[in-house]
Amino acid sequence: MGGGVGVRLSYEPTTDILTVTLQEEADIADMAEDTAGTVFAYDAEGQLVLIAIADASRNLDKIRDIERIVSRLAQRILGHPDATEAGR
Repeated sequence: MGGGVGVRLSYEPTTDILTVTLQEEADIADMAEDTAGTVFAYDAEGQLVLIAIADASRNLDKIRDIERIVSRLAQRILGHPDATEAGR
């Protein structure tokens, strides 16, 4: 992934949307939305760069799944377990 490694989470309580930014300065080339209203954004190379979860407070299972995926990605990229995965 270009643009450096880092994941940023942001939550907007007025709209109840959790945004997981996987690549800060990526240009979004394509987007897809699942039936639950989760949006997946991809760059021109097809890399997932952003996930936006609608009704986040009602989709805690989906958020936990994403947390596990991001932890595994961090392990692969950084070559060691991150704190969230090591404690499980």
